Amino acid sequence: MNKIIASIIIFSSLLMSAEMGGFEFSPEVGLNTGYIKDSANVSKKYNTGIYGRLWMGMFDIVLAPQLKYDVLFNKNKINNKSYIGNLRYGLALGYNIDLALLRLTPYIEANKSSFSERYDHTMSYNVGLKLKPTLIPLSVSLQYDYQKPKILHTSQKQKLDSLQLLIGIHF
Repeated sequence: MNKIIASIIIFSSLLMSAEMGGFEFSPEVGLNTGYIKDSANVSKKYNTGIYGRLWMGMFDIVLAPQLKYDVLFNKNKINNKSYIGNLRYGLALGYNIDLALLRLTPYIEANKSSFSERYDHTMSYNVGLKLKPTLIPLSVSLQYDYQKPKILHTSQKQKLDSLQLLIGIHF
């Protein structure tokens, strides 16, 4: 995990943002963690992971292709494992609100979600609020995540609601 964090920091230091004539191009990479409430309420679950987004837009309307990898941890083991990998890729749409020393960006996201086991591939939908100070390359987001994947080899679906905190380096 330390190598992954070091790689993210080194890679992000090579990236630069640009804002000219109303056009924005700004990369964001970071870590996330959250609490998951499933529809079965079988056990306490939480997730942690890494993410990357590339915010692009004009006149404060921004789009961000994104990639996110989460590990879902479960107190009860599933197939002798206490975690499940979840890779997501998709697009975010937001609107920048510039305040004196802070930029707020409310956003919505749609992602293709792939699990390493237990669940079939599905879509995830998110809504969040990103805070970015204007003077330092940091971002903090609070995000609600919804997905309802089908449990493999059954016809049942399980709702996974998650409240996540994302902390990133944002140029």
